[in-house]
Amino acid sequence: MSEQTSEVNSQNICGLCNEKSSKYCCPRCNVFYCSLDCYKSEKHLTCSESFYKDCVNEELASHQADDESKRKMIEILKKMQNEDLGNPDDIEEMLQNLDENCEDDEPIDSDDEEEIDLHDRIKDLNLDDPDALWNALTTDERNEFEALLNQ
Repeated sequence: MSEQTSEVNSQNICGLCNEKSSKYCCPRCNVFYCSLDCYKSEKHLTCSESFYKDCVNEELASHQADDESKRKMIEILKKMQNEDLGNPDDIEEMLQNLDENCEDDEPIDSDDEEEIDLHDRIKDLNLDDPDALWNALTTDERNEFEALLNQ
């Protein structure tokens, strides 16, 4: 009976730090461990890293692109390889073509929107009203204006 008791006690101790009682069991190697620190420790690194790698590979495999998307991406990569890409319009055109063929229509982030030109923002304002002009400026423009005044 003492063998059974010592076997139960050894199962309750973390198999990685050998100090604290174990709460978890690794699904891959079945070692008992007490915390995330022990799971990520050097002793368990090979197992945990291969587990993470397998998870990433499974996730990537589940997101297969169709043949048309692959063909378009290859065309874009070939263009990029064959050209210097010195012209930003070429890059924008390639990205726009890619966006047009993308199935996920995600909304544009607020910081992706183009800023309205200062001239258009102040064209209908009373130029004698400093508060109205100040409010028409963006934060960056206000900071730049104040920096110029301080010089």
